[in-house]
Amino acid sequence: MNDKELQAFQESCLRAHNAYRSDHGCPELTWSVDLAKQAQEWADRVAEKKYLQYSENPNVGESIFLVDSEDQLTGEAVTEHWYAEGYGYDYKNPRWRKDSKRFSQLIWRNSHEVGVGVAHIPGTGKHVVVANYKPPGNGNFPGEYRKNVPPPLHAKDIPIED
Repeated sequence: MNDKELQAFQESCLRAHNAYRSDHGCPELTWSVDLAKQAQEWADRVAEKKYLQYSENPNVGESIFLVDSEDQLTGEAVTEHWYAEGYGYDYKNPRWRKDSKRFSQLIWRNSHEVGVGVAHIPGTGKHVVVANYKPPGNGNFPGEYRKNVPPPLHAKDIPIED
């Protein structure tokens, strides 16, 4: 991916993030060059090691996605994958859940900045995408989920479980 393609990917990722956040009444994220640099460095490291893992940097929220083909390598598709983890999220019992952690970070109301990096995994047709967020969200913050992961404004978008 050349610089122009990376910039287009990042811009589409930011637009998709903000569209989903808007659906939940959350403020837009702003682009952070610093977070994008950190995300790119981590994506490069993951690609080099060929091992998908989180950076464990406590100063950022982080989402990672392994893209299997060039066809799926769009900012919209990656963001949609993270958002889809929210289908079935229990808004009546909001809490950290492993199966929806990237969704909750994407929506997290108190996160204000995002940066994204993408790296090709050598010898494969795969890419790793890393998104970093500040302030970090969706950790094990009891009592914070209700105000930071609100249900969609139009309940038909994501079913609210009974």
